[in-house]
Amino acid sequence: MRTCVCLDAVAAGLPLEAALEAAAAAQGIEIWDWRRWDVAALGSRAASCGLPVVALSGNTFEEPLVDPDAHPRALAHLARSIEAARRLGAAVLVAHTGYAIAGRSRPAQW
Repeated sequence: MRTCVCLDAVAAGLPLEAALEAAAAAQGIEIWDWRRWDVAALGSRAASCGLPVVALSGNTFEEPLVDPDAHPRALAHLARSIEAARRLGAAVLVAHTGYAIAGRSRPAQW
């Protein structure tokens, strides 16, 4: 079995070097919101530690896909996330739909 550690979960608030040290026993790492990290430094340091970046989030709940009014923000952030994933060599990009919006029909959110 291969293990992947989420740096944002297990190393929340730690600087890059300490976060990678906390994940050293894993075979890969994942991050949630890449904007928290210096992408170039993360990619370089993770590679030198033998920790490939396996996955990252392509959007956050700040850009909910269930909110049609947020689609321009969501799509713009998703485009930047695709570029971040390329730079990090991550093959998996997770897209969050967001939480249901009270008072708005399900079809409108879908």
